[in-house]
Amino acid sequence: MRSCAELPSAEACKHEGDLASRASREATAMTLVNRSDTTLDLYWLDFRGARRLYQHLTPGSRAKQDTFMGHYWLLATPDGVCVGIFKAAPQSLAFF
Repeated sequence: MRSCAELPSAEACKHEGDLASRASREATAMTLVNRSDTTLDLYWLDFRGARRLYQHLTPGSRAKQDTFMGHYWLLATPDGVCVGIFKAAPQSLAFF
């Protein structure tokens, strides 16, 4: 079993500066489950790639985030360290 740091979503953190959401009218949603022992902050990476805080996920919580296809979402620790980046797809479920 691979560690979380080896998952594609965690690897994407290395490329945060190159990622920006693209305009889309195709609605979708993501369900995020925080299985870690720390609160995680959910950011939308806007059309310029800048972080826009949307919500906090406390340990053990689950949240649904409405979004659009091609939008990027980033989970970070409270001190801003990226733990994963996800690109919205038809049905997305992320566990951290």
